[in-house]
Amino acid sequence: MDKIGKRILREQQRLDLERARKASEKAQKRAEKEQLRMVQELEEVAIPDTQGPVNVACLIHSSGYDWEYVERLYAMVRRNISRPVIFHVYTEPARYVPPHMVKHELIEWPGNWGMRKSWWYKLQLFNKENYSGPMLYLDLDVVIVNSIDWLVKLPTKFLWAPRDYRFLWKSSHKGINSSVMWWDVNHFHWVWETFQRGDLSYTIDRKSTRLNSSHTDISRM
Repeated sequence: MDKIGKRILREQQRLDLERARKASEKAQKRAEKEQLRMVQELEEVAIPDTQGPVNVACLIHSSGYDWEYVERLYAMVRRNISRPVIFHVYTEPARYVPPHMVKHELIEWPGNWGMRKSWWYKLQLFNKENYSGPMLYLDLDVVIVNSIDWLVKLPTKFLWAPRDYRFLWKSSHKGINSSVMWWDVNHFHWVWETFQRGDLSYTIDRKSTRLNSSHTDISRM
């Protein structure tokens, strides 16, 4: 290669390095801007009241669980949350709920009962006409062994729930396990509104049939 060719090659290499440097600087600036945006967003997140009572809910419908499960859950919650607890029970209109608990009457959906379909009633937890504010929901078969004070301090701008254990190896899967949920009902009321706009019977029958055929544990959402 002659001197001119070498000079052209060096110039090309210099230009390539310069373009790479500029691209790196732009990427760094974008990353810093995104980081700043995330920090600002977190600063705006609503932090729940950490002094007042904690609103905890459960759901019991049809004959899948005995009332004893409600009492056990209530006792575990009181032992493992240091603040006062307001305990909400979502259930059928005819079921008796003792006065130290808050009863919410579920809207009955014909044909939607038993272990195979009753879990669909969890969607009514998102109806702010029942209750509006931070809510901790627990399935009746949940076992609490330690303090969960940390859980009810999480920001309620988000809905907190365990990942769907069936797809833990799939990072792209966004499904949750609804046995434990912490959220602000008012902020996520759109879940209930969206569900209501659909064909209720079609959604429940289609999804329940698909879940049953795959032997999925449908006691969890």
